Amino acid sequence: MYCIVPCFIVALLLTKIIKMKKANQLQILLAVVILFAACKPGPHVRMSINNNGNKTTMEYYGKIAFSEDNTSIKSMAKHSHIQFEKNGTKITAERDLDGITYKLNDGVKLDSLNRDQKQLIANIIREVHK
Repeated sequence: MYCIVPCFIVALLLTKIIKMKKANQLQILLAVVILFAACKPGPHVRMSINNNGNKTTMEYYGKIAFSEDNTSIKSMAKHSHIQFEKNGTKITAERDLDGITYKLNDGVKLDSLNRDQKQLIANIIREVHK
């Protein structure tokens, strides 16, 4: 849903501009750029569980594959994004040109995940896939 509404609106406007034959190349280019900027690649999935005030959330955009045992990220398509959150702790993973990068709560990049962070991700993936 995140992508559908903005993309639909931009597509309609672009169609109208072209039909009116009053569009210059800059207007068409701008509409196409907005269309691509508004849309994230792949699906948008959000799974959330609230168990007596203990909230667990996993939300992602793009194509993401999890390990066979549902404890880690196996692979992510380029420009994919996933966020894990449990009891106020957030870990975000993004796939860019250099591979998968992780960020903690306040956006601090992590060189690697420690044992507790890996365990948090494993617990969240297992919990939301029940």
